[in-house]
Amino acid sequence: MEFKNGAVVFTNEGKEAGSLQGIVIDPETNVVTHIVIQKGLLRDDKVIQADRIASATADKIALNYSAIELDDLAPLTVRQQVVKSGAPYREASHNMFLNTARENSVVSVKKRTIPVDLVVLNKGAHVFTAEGEHVGNIECAFTDSDTDKISQFLISQGLLLKSRRRIPIQWVEFMDEDEIWLSIGSDQMQAMGASKN
Repeated sequence: MEFKNGAVVFTNEGKEAGSLQGIVIDPETNVVTHIVIQKGLLRDDKVIQADRIASATADKIALNYSAIELDDLAPLTVRQQVVKSGAPYREASHNMFLNTARENSVVSVKKRTIPVDLVVLNKGAHVFTAEGEHVGNIECAFTDSDTDKISQFLISQGLLLKSRRRIPIQWVEFMDEDEIWLSIGSDQMQAMGASKN
């Protein structure tokens, strides 16, 4: 399957559901476990399990979800109210210090709805060589249809005349939400060459 930035996502009734904003990867196995789509003008995102994807091409992702089922799915992050316990502090009173406890407070925090050990790779994540040279941004990820494992990334660089390279997953040393670091150096990247589109 092919997961390209901004690919249009459709429900099983053929209704447009949003666009691809990121993929969720298990860094231990390189398996794509979920995708993140953006819905509507208010940028409401939804997390879709990979096993509910019927097909994925460069321009279109078809889901095994109806529009109603999709509305019921959780977003990538939710706000939760958390009670923060008060910490003791010392207060000056009449030239003496008194130990006083602050009251508990309720704070709003954002929590992810997927396991913390998974990586949410956002569209356009920056790619760096082992020396730290920026060599492009993620444009597309390709997976093996049988295993759902990423086989390679397509990275692009430039604005008008883009140069593109395919990066095998074996070259990826580290990834997080906005960055991928490669195990190869800049010289090896240059030796690969690039196609212009």
